[in-house]
Amino acid sequence: MKFNSTILLSFFSFAFHNAVASADEVQTECDPNRPGNCIQVNKDIYSLDDDGFVPVSFVNCPRTDYRVVIVKKGDPVTSTSRIWTQRVGTKNGVVNIPIAMFDFQIEGDYDIYLTGVNFGKKAGPIPVSIKSECIDLKDMTLKPTNGSGLNRVYGTVDPLPMTGANGDTICDFKLNSACTSNGPFSAPTCEWEIHLTFNKGESCNANEASRRSGTIFVQGTGPEPYTVTGGTFDFKGIEGKIDSLFNIQTAFLEDVTSVGKICYDTVKSIQTKCREDRLGNCIQVLKDIYNLGSDASIPVSFRNCARTDNRIVVVERGTEVNSTNALWSKKVGKTTGTIQIPLETTGFLLEGEYDVYLTGSSFGEKAGPLEVSILAPN
Repeated sequence: MKFNSTILLSFFSFAFHNAVASADEVQTECDPNRPGNCIQVNKDIYSLDDDGFVPVSFVNCPRTDYRVVIVKKGDPVTSTSRIWTQRVGTKNGVVNIPIAMFDFQIEGDYDIYLTGVNFGKKAGPIPVSIKSECIDLKDMTLKPTNGSGLNRVYGTVDPLPMTGANGDTICDFKLNSACTSNGPFSAPTCEWEIHLTFNKGESCNANEASRRSGTIFVQGTGPEPYTVTGGTFDFKGIEGKIDSLFNIQTAFLEDVTSVGKICYDTVKSIQTKCREDRLGNCIQVLKDIYNLGSDASIPVSFRNCARTDNRIVVVERGTEVNSTNALWSKKVGKTTGTIQIPLETTGFLLEGEYDVYLTGSSFGEKAGPLEVSILAPN
């Protein structure tokens, strides 16, 4: 903690908490049998909105039988469960795991490993999270609007709407703080509810597609930054830390700022289904509702379907998957790709509810269903 000329208690100085955040985020894992063979990432949260890839550094991996592999958190490390892999054959270097790829369109938690050529574990896991978007709350100056003592409601000193650190337009901000004193010269223990609405543009139009709104839950005890523990609505899955300035004379919060960025999962109806016997053999759709007036097709992505005996099949919701019930079917013979299921085809002229499956050539179920709805034009 620190005191300045106005006797402000800082839960953590800005310069220092940046260094601590970096120390917390950098992760290194080494082969226990060869302690000099290591992999490292520089942060634990990545965003589809801001990051194009996850850089993984490696050292002392001169032979080509080393791989960097990423799998979904908790999955076994095998050739079929891997989402992405690349051999490394130089002593030291960096590989970039692209996140704008199949299965990384979904926010989630993943594990990174250093393995042998046949996917035997050598080092890891390094856990990383892929979030959809991030926001940077920098130096939000507060004023109390209600309450007393350590339990108060705060708004912003600057009038809303206001421009945030990333150029986002903050439309609404309210912080409910409930704190317990830890003595006259110690930071209190607090729980916050931050009600936030912003647009990722210059407007506060409630109909904007980029509008984000919800409640962010934060708790902690100074002098460490507080931890974001969860969120509602558009801020589901939110993670990060928030720092603040507290005036011990007035018992007011005077400023909050995020430590780096806080990242979250936007509300998207992305669905992925994988074969139980081949975890890397999957299909995916990016939304669950399509409209005959605005959507020409349903894009279905697939992965690890190299043999031509794989099919994408559409049937009415709850209907058995067979050649008779199939409204649309197409063989897929590539490792990874996307096919377009046209909406203007037999069985799709009327609105309704449908199931999408990955099957064998004889329509035996392999993965699914992905549930999609077709709506009539508005």
